[in-house]
Amino acid sequence: MQAATASEEARDRAEDAEAARAQAARETAARADAEFEDALVSLATEIATLRRDFQKLIDQMGRVGDAAGHGARAAVQAAATEGWGASEKATSELGAELGGLREELVRTARQHPWRTVGLAAAAGIVLGILMRR
Repeated sequence: MQAATASEEARDRAEDAEAARAQAARETAARADAEFEDALVSLATEIATLRRDFQKLIDQMGRVGDAAGHGARAAVQAAATEGWGASEKATSELGAELGGLREELVRTARQHPWRTVGLAAAAGIVLGILMRR
């Protein structure tokens, strides 16, 4: 009778441990998603700032170009357009790279759940120590 109870308790502990590991993996994935979203928001903000700066540059150079001649204005607009295209290309490349990193993180977490749980636990301990100070 006691052996059956001990066996049930052991099975219950194993199920609880598995549930805790699964929860830790979900939390790790959620943190990765949040960091990914934060990076995208930051990138979008930087792009918006860059666009405003380019527009200001175009406007300022337009005023200078009116005084100096129309040829300078066309050259500045061409350079700004080229810079704009380069920023769009960099944005799309960075977005693709971040997407690939996210997919790799999720795949690694699924392939190595114990390692993921260990890393999450270690990160929690380090954050706990840092937060106390």
